[in-house]
Amino acid sequence: NPSFNLYSSNPASNIELENGDYDSLGSDGFCDTTIDYNSFSVIGYNDFALNSTGKAAISKISVSKFGLRIVNDATDSPPGWSGEYYGDEFQVYQAEQGSGFKPKLVVTFTPVTAPTVTTQAVDDIDTETATGHGNITDNGGEDCSKRGVCWNTTGNPTVADSKSEETDSFGVGAFTRPMTGLTPEQHYYVKAYAYNSAGDGYGGQVEFDTPPAYTVHEVEVSDGIALTDTLVKTPMLFKSDGLALSDVLVKTPIKTLVDGIAFKDILVKLIDKR
Repeated sequence: NPSFNLYSSNPASNIELENGDYDSLGSDGFCDTTIDYNSFSVIGYNDFALNSTGKAAISKISVSKFGLRIVNDATDSPPGWSGEYYGDEFQVYQAEQGSGFKPKLVVTFTPVTAPTVTTQAVDDIDTETATGHGNITDNGGEDCSKRGVCWNTTGNPTVADSKSEETDSFGVGAFTRPMTGLTPEQHYYVKAYAYNSAGDGYGGQVEFDTPPAYTVHEVEVSDGIALTDTLVKTPMLFKSDGLALSDVLVKTPIKTLVDGIAFKDILVKLIDKR
């Protein structure tokens, strides 16, 4: 069963076509398997698949260039090609015979689409900060170069609104992003997103509210004041040196000061989180 394959001209570069490319023959076939001549039709097109990798590969994001050289030897001697056999049983030729016989090239590929993303609930919510969560469930056929969360106060946020973003090469998987610059007592709408060459893909919308700002009450304990059996009788949240200690709760009464002990310049800061 006679068969054949297609070979490149062994170009020095896969970027440009040059005259010297037509004077040499490569050794890597363009097809995974040789093409069986017995299966060829004598009319119409004969289709065969080229490799999707290597020199036969066609890029989806750049220009592909094709060259063709047809040789007729005046002495009826085939040009040399080491390791191959030649004969006159098989000939390849081209002829213009009308629109139904034009050469064709079919490129089959899966186009890149925008990523598929989901949005999870926001947590670690404070007066001016929070943490957003997202998950890239499908990168659309190409790694994402950006991912993050975006938010606004009107609904349906996009990357044109406030956002927290990171750039790198990201496949599928969950991620978190810090949200800063929030306003106390504000309702927010949030979406996770990711970006590839096909565009931005957004997750669903989630909502949350920031709490009111902290109110600081200051009580100064001076010399000569005796506080006997003073108890902290109600749970309180504490804030020290400007740092918020979230959910630190005094759950049991504490005896703080006893008679006969002098205190000076002691500042007690009680913080109402209402």
